Amino acid sequence: MKKMNPASVRKLPRLDERRCKANGTCIAACPKDALGMRRFAFLFVRHEHADLLHPERCTACGKCVLVCPTNAWSLEE
Repeated sequence: MKKMNPASVRKLPRLDERRCKANGTCIAACPKDALGMRRFAFLFVRHEHADLLHPERCTACGKCVLVCPTNAWSLEE
């Protein structure tokens, strides 16, 4: 069995969609342009929320977590 080095595990931001107000502060704060707005429609109702659209760009700096006024973002493994 291969051992994993805990220092090499990167924590990516996770969004609680129920808390997101889609104001874009996290998107503007991301230095790597990893975040974007996800828009969709369900039963004739439009919804939108921020999302990690490019996880390969994310450096887990935590800026999205810090600037979100609704605490919708958190860092997890």
